[in-house]
Amino acid sequence: MEKRVNGSLTQLEWDGYNRLVSLTAPGGDRTEYRYDPLGRRIAKLSQGKTTLYGWDGDVLAFETHDDAAVHYLFEPGSFIPLARCTPTPSRA
Repeated sequence: MEKRVNGSLTQLEWDGYNRLVSLTAPGGDRTEYRYDPLGRRIAKLSQGKTTLYGWDGDVLAFETHDDAAVHYLFEPGSFIPLARCTPTPSRA
């Protein structure tokens, strides 16, 4: 699929399961997405960088990129977010 906004073209590609698998921005930068067998996004590859996603059932538990991790906490048995934890770099 192609979408034009103010003359700029963005290309979007979906797989047979209707999951977004790639996006090409107007400048040519391409982002690709990977999914597990349950349909959960597990990776994003963009401009040589990879973001990995970890799941606790259907709830996003963490994401990692560039040697950093973000953990998410939700109300038990729900999708209501309680906290986002980002570790502080240690001082040597």
